Amino acid sequence: MISKLGTKPTSTAQLDRIGSKEFKDEWGHVWPLNVKTSQLPKSKPLYFIINTTQKPPGVHWVACYISRGTVYIWDSFARPSKKLIPTFLKNMKHKYTHRDTQLDGKTNQLADSDICGPLCLAFLKYVKQHGITKAMKL
Repeated sequence: MISKLGTKPTSTAQLDRIGSKEFKDEWGHVWPLNVKTSQLPKSKPLYFIINTTQKPPGVHWVACYISRGTVYIWDSFARPSKKLIPTFLKNMKHKYTHRDTQLDGKTNQLADSDICGPLCLAFLKYVKQHGITKAMKL
């Protein structure tokens, strides 16, 4: 994904364009932090990205995957979702349980880099190709 998007900050439009090509009707778009479950497409499984802020241009992208009533959350800095995106979790809790995917706390992004968008897409593509169980062991 970095070869497609580069190492500069990515926009909602860039991520949405590549996400819709990679995931087709399972792509749930790019959303702000305050997205509601009623706004999400009904597709199952569902791959999407949220921003850690409620308004553009945003600060940081987080990958999300929904399957069987659970939303799996992946952050390239391996931060706990309860602290990173509490508004999103509150909006999802009546319909989905949630689970952080980096159980070992291993980060995938250097603090001074801007590649969170491409990394989110790469993680979601790995989930699609290999399944969430293998992805949680990365």
